[in-house]
Amino acid sequence: MPRTGLSQPELRHAIIEALEVNVRRYGLERTRLVDVAKSVGVSHSALYKLFADKQALLDEVSDRWLLHIEAQLETVIKRKIKAGSKLHEWFVLLHQLKLKKVQADPELYAAFNMASSSTRPFVQRHLAVNTAQLEQIVQQGMDAGEFKTTDVRTLTQTLFAATLAFHHPKLVLENLDKDRLSQLNAVLKVLLEGIAA
Repeated sequence: MPRTGLSQPELRHAIIEALEVNVRRYGLERTRLVDVAKSVGVSHSALYKLFADKQALLDEVSDRWLLHIEAQLETVIKRKIKAGSKLHEWFVLLHQLKLKKVQADPELYAAFNMASSSTRPFVQRHLAVNTAQLEQIVQQGMDAGEFKTTDVRTLTQTLFAATLAFHHPKLVLENLDKDRLSQLNAVLKVLLEGIAA
């Protein structure tokens, strides 16, 4: 146990919180791990025992945010509404959560945006969760006779690709000054009409 008196999970959490504070205050480029360690009350070397480097720590911050998004999207899946309505709500919520993050935390979102262009494990995990959630909704729609498909995976991939402009981090960031909700609603209307049984 470190001299802070915190357990290892508590210390990891404190370090992640400290990184977020530093990035918000000084920006991504000016944030140094030595300052993060100092603000938590541990040595620089103690921090490196938990996180290999700055990128590993930024990945943890991004992953924590994505886990929060996934949990909120899961609430849509559990709603007692038609699958078509669930698909619509799921995509709108995904768009809104990413838009809200970039508006509230531009520096942290920039870190996430950089990582999302790679094949980092936390990005792949998030995409797998998104796919599983969508497949669940599509299967519900098939079982209820709402959707005219027998290929859950292909339809899921098509829906995700067709709406990518509204939830890919880079594209959300590039269109920050535009209100695209009505455009997303129009795209979803066309997609849902196209797959309706």
